[in-house]
Amino acid sequence: MIGNGVKAKSIMNVFPTNTYPNHYTLITGLYPECHGIVDNKFYDAVWNEYFDSILIIGETTLIHSGLLYFLEPDGIGHVTGGGSKNVTDMIKGELDNVLGYLFKKLKENGLLDEMNIILTSDHGFANYRRDKAVLLSDHLNSSWYKTGSVQFGNYALHKHIFPEEGQEENVLQALRNIPYLKVYRKGGSELDGLHYNSSTRIAPIVITGSEEGVVIFPDEASRDRMKSVGVHGYDPYLVPSMRPFFLAIGPAFKKGYLSEQFNSVDIYPLMCHILGIVPAPNNGSFENVKSLLREKSVMSKMPERSTTVILLVIFAGLCALLAGIYTVCTCQKARKQLRLGNKTAPEVTSSGSATVSAEAERQDEL
Repeated sequence: MIGNGVKAKSIMNVFPTNTYPNHYTLITGLYPECHGIVDNKFYDAVWNEYFDSILIIGETTLIHSGLLYFLEPDGIGHVTGGGSKNVTDMIKGELDNVLGYLFKKLKENGLLDEMNIILTSDHGFANYRRDKAVLLSDHLNSSWYKTGSVQFGNYALHKHIFPEEGQEENVLQALRNIPYLKVYRKGGSELDGLHYNSSTRIAPIVITGSEEGVVIFPDEASRDRMKSVGVHGYDPYLVPSMRPFFLAIGPAFKKGYLSEQFNSVDIYPLMCHILGIVPAPNNGSFENVKSLLREKSVMSKMPERSTTVILLVIFAGLCALLAGIYTVCTCQKARKQLRLGNKTAPEVTSSGSATVSAEAERQDEL
């Protein structure tokens, strides 16, 4: 893929460098503060509800565009550590075979030369160091704050801190004295720069490790239960190992091209351009990624397909318009006839009830 397509030096992904915030960013071009998935698991203080990510796996056929998620090497990376032999063996073995199978099937069906394939990731990996463990119980009075995520587990690479009323300054002062900890205050320029500021789901205080290897625990017991070796979730500006790779190959992309780093939010407008569709409002910039593309960057068959879609939309719109006009005219005619029919004086029977003529009854039914 590298030899026959494009490769970026790296991708600046979004904070926190966890799976679901970055997945939603890749498919929407929006930062987490905009699309609302601010973590894999989070507390919504407005609704007083908790979000826990659920993976949905399904099947699809005759697709125009497809998004595939490979569970590995994330799982084995957590167990044995980023860069471990188990991880590299998984990449060079099973994952390379899976990608080879995809290319083989595309070639067998005459689609390989027409398909644009992007291979990227949601985050990188670092390894936990016990000597960099942060125990909040050593520095904070538990009555001063809550994290809103007790049921999500006992450790984190970053945490949302919700101070109790009147305790925000005490919490901030205590946190800023903890080694290996980076402290962000909501509304500040640093969270603004991370595009992690405006959502109501983001706590008044956000903390993360100031360098790789740091893990935050509520107490010593939680630290001792820690099983994972590989970790992620840090600020990608502070910890470059959090930034993922980007490879792409196909008729839209240049061949053997190395690009500078760009942002993960830019991938969505790139995909929309290749598909020949108008992107929804997003935070990305096509200008940042257009250098990856050949001059004729949209597949030759796409304009024809797009034109067909446009014609179908126009046809459907005209049908709806004509149907609407017909319905309005029919209703107006019926109401006019009903008014004329109602001018016929009703006959009063001996029982005192009123009857109308057969014509008026017909108009009533209309």
